[in-house]
Amino acid sequence: MRISSVWRSFLVCSALFLSAQHVFASALDELGAADQQNVESGGRAEISTMRSGPWPELKVYQLVNFSPKDGAAVFADYQKHNKLFNDIISSDAHFQPGSNTVTVDYLMKVMKGLGKEHYTWQINFVPYDNNQSFKFEWHQVVAERTQVNEGSVRFEPHAGGTLIAYTAYSEPKKIFGFDPNWQWVKDGVRQSILDSVTSVIQRAQSVITGDHTLFNAELFVLDGALNGKGLTPVQ
Repeated sequence: MRISSVWRSFLVCSALFLSAQHVFASALDELGAADQQNVESGGRAEISTMRSGPWPELKVYQLVNFSPKDGAAVFADYQKHNKLFNDIISSDAHFQPGSNTVTVDYLMKVMKGLGKEHYTWQINFVPYDNNQSFKFEWHQVVAERTQVNEGSVRFEPHAGGTLIAYTAYSEPKKIFGFDPNWQWVKDGVRQSILDSVTSVIQRAQSVITGDHTLFNAELFVLDGALNGKGLTPVQ
């Protein structure tokens, strides 16, 4: 039995639609019922998964009271990531015309006894769900003490606010006299990720409600990216 071209096109479109629905399912669906209830009640949920390194990948979920677009606008101001994250001393972003992919050089405070570290991320901005949801995904390009550093943050509309889903994973290089399996080290890595989520939320709330000039400039840059102009420095 031959399948007509019209029916074949319908099947292809249906498959693409279903695929898109799967890709863009709510981040909240990644949680079990108890964790969902916890997040819906104003709490924070964590999912910890072991990969190849000594530290787990950690996913953190929390509801906030600003919009996904507002949160994304603040996060996309890479030049000010030293104010967004408590452990970042400085950030220097390198933009490409018309691109939503940006390379950022960071100087970061490392946990006690290890001083500072220079490293470079490549960050990709991905709007989805008809520009109602926003994802920033990053991976390490080069670093001094870390061989893998990757993650993402998603801003999705939920219950009149925003669901933030933050993922982070890193693997250290071998350092003389340092054991990444020490419990205090593992605890420090986990706490650093949790502190990052807290600082992102606090910074966004502070800029959105208290610095209208900066916030409007950040929204202007995000709107440009959504209209195909790529991300640019906030003026």
